[in-house]
Amino acid sequence: MSPEPTGADAQGSPGLWARLRALVVHQVTLGLHAEIGKFLIVGGLNFLLTLAVFFTLVRVLGIHHLLGLVGAWLVGMPFSYALNFTWVFKTEARLRFKARFGRFLLASVVSLLLNLAALELLVRATAIDPFLIQCGLIPLIVVFNFATAKLWSLRKTHASVGC
Repeated sequence: MSPEPTGADAQGSPGLWARLRALVVHQVTLGLHAEIGKFLIVGGLNFLLTLAVFFTLVRVLGIHHLLGLVGAWLVGMPFSYALNFTWVFKTEARLRFKARFGRFLLASVVSLLLNLAALELLVRATAIDPFLIQCGLIPLIVVFNFATAKLWSLRKTHASVGC
């Protein structure tokens, strides 16, 4: 007699399929938590890097805050791509700048444009220091960037996982 896909065995404990499904869900959850943790580490490093660039451009050199944000982005985007590609999502064995980089760049440009718009709107509406507003926008940007990388730009394909 074959076990029920979702049922229990004669002693009332979970059947084979239920245990397998629970194991798969557990492994997927662990993998997602590991990716999120690594993404947050990369994001934290990128945050420190781009914040230093943004601070230097805006506060030290007196450059307009929107140009400062673009300058910081130009430094942080390739740094983020390299670490997310090779360490967080492990999309392929080697770092490549082909179609994935194009998608990552497009997602990053959309993120930057949304960030620029939000920064400028909030600066004009509140007269709060752009540096502080940018710090407050970071969590929203992180969520957007993780979602676009995980679900689109650095998503593993069947070919990259050996299927």
